[in-house]
Amino acid sequence: KLFGKKQKEVETGPVRLEFNRLPEMVREEYEKELGTLRPAIGEKYKEISASVKEIKSVKKDLLEAEAIANANKRAEKLGDSNRENVAHNLDLILEKLHVPSNNEPKDAFAYYADSKSVLKNVLDNTRRSQMYIKALYPQEFEKINLSLANLEGLLDELFSQIRDEKDKIDT
Repeated sequence: KLFGKKQKEVETGPVRLEFNRLPEMVREEYEKELGTLRPAIGEKYKEISASVKEIKSVKKDLLEAEAIANANKRAEKLGDSNRENVAHNLDLILEKLHVPSNNEPKDAFAYYADSKSVLKNVLDNTRRSQMYIKALYPQEFEKINLSLANLEGLLDELFSQIRDEKDKIDT
């Protein structure tokens, strides 16, 4: 008795496990887990694709932007060459970040790793150029930063969805 209530005792018989069905049972359970994960990966891919398209728009805005009013000619020349460098590196993102056609966690993990590598390279290659962009095109600089941060955040969300599944696959 616990607190005045009588609990029924449940009789359990011996558990019977057919070892020849074990691989099939594991595969069924694995597929069931993937069945819930695949749609989530697909949704995150849609968000990432939209973010990449936003970067295309931001790049166009940067190339069409006018330098701030009080910039001298020398600064504008430096700004133009650095603007081209940033635009070129944004093109690298547009070229290399194509979401996979399937929603398998293994492919999603590879996509995540490749995408993070591309983002890191772009940021490393444009760090100095972005300082010139920030001085001459402050609004466009802000848009670029927000777009890249959004993309990186979405990639991190994708990774958090697939991390546990990847750990299971690895073991």
